[in-house]
Amino acid sequence: FTDIGHLLGSASIEVWITENDITKKIVFSGDIGNVNDPILKDPSYTADADYVIMESTYGDRYHAAEKPDYVKELAEIIQKTFDRGGNVVIPSFAVGRTQEMLYFLRQIKADGLISGHDGFKVFVDSPLAVEATEVFQKNIYNCFADEPMELVRKGINPLVFPGLELTITS
Repeated sequence: FTDIGHLLGSASIEVWITENDITKKIVFSGDIGNVNDPILKDPSYTADADYVIMESTYGDRYHAAEKPDYVKELAEIIQKTFDRGGNVVIPSFAVGRTQEMLYFLRQIKADGLISGHDGFKVFVDSPLAVEATEVFQKNIYNCFADEPMELVRKGINPLVFPGLELTITS
């Protein structure tokens, strides 16, 4: 198994098959994550293979070489919306994107990037997203990239912050 950094626990599987003294390497994989993900470690790549079987959601496009400043852009949107008296609703995949949004929102709150709306609440209203966040929490030391690990070493949970409300249903 090779950690491919797409989602927590995602991996490519490398299999060697020998038949009639000929060995071939087959790799099975889903999407491979991008480098510089804010939370997860960069993907490990397979050096070579005779055959690759791969699913890919975004296989037909290139990602920009330079990522936008997501924290700055999100803070601007939140500020503008709060100033108008509105609420920000962010539809998000339960696994991966929700935790990325929590990471950004923690930073926005910690850096005081929203003014005039101190203590604003953040609600995660998805039992699956709450459960996935708990799985992330249990795997901090195995899967987190350098930047969130630096926060952990300082005693800061990169996905939890004051004002966070997680919906829990039984």
